Amino acid sequence: MSCYKAVLFDLDGTLLDTLEDITDSMNQALTRFGLGDIGISDIRRLVGNGARKLAEGVSARVAGKAPASGEMTDRLLDVYNEIYNKNSAIKTKPYAGVQELLDWLKDQGIRTGVLSNKPHLTTLEVLRHYFPRHAFDFAAGQRDGVPRKPNPAGVYEFCGALGISPDEVLFVGDSEVDLETGRNAGVDCVGVLWGFRDEEILIKCGAKALIKTPEEIKDFLRRGSY
Repeated sequence: MSCYKAVLFDLDGTLLDTLEDITDSMNQALTRFGLGDIGISDIRRLVGNGARKLAEGVSARVAGKAPASGEMTDRLLDVYNEIYNKNSAIKTKPYAGVQELLDWLKDQGIRTGVLSNKPHLTTLEVLRHYFPRHAFDFAAGQRDGVPRKPNPAGVYEFCGALGISPDEVLFVGDSEVDLETGRNAGVDCVGVLWGFRDEEILIKCGAKALIKTPEEIKDFLRRGSY
């Protein structure tokens, strides 16, 4: 049927629409510091590189400058993580068609994994909560000692855990970070248009294939290549 033996998914913006919970949690954190709200459209542009990069970007926006690190970013990150860990499953929901796609992949014998820049324990928690009937063959978030995306280390770990080669993996993501990860790892990667980046950005980042709905991933797998 397909040359792909496994599909590796990004999480936020690909499997789950997490944007409102992330935005609400960040705004609660900003309120604790007496700072103004940040809009959901700004958060959409800033997510994808992990919570620290998000905090750096938010602190730069609200402070009107660009601190690469520093006390403000560290404090904001700590408070944001505390709030988000308690509020990560309020408005979050799987994108339409994702559950059905995962069921179909299981029926076809195609193995699945998740690679996220979200903290590892949070990644595992939200997967258990939102996909209780689907047992992913691999799931990893950001962990100490493991470089985050776009470093290819997580993709190689996925391949090693499943005993497959990179050319047998399709990586599915919604951002420039995911596309770069795919290139760095030497795996085929498709960009989804229902996530946190628009078509123009993904094309500029060199996307070879863009997917409008989860159903189209089935067609891509049947086709077996770009």
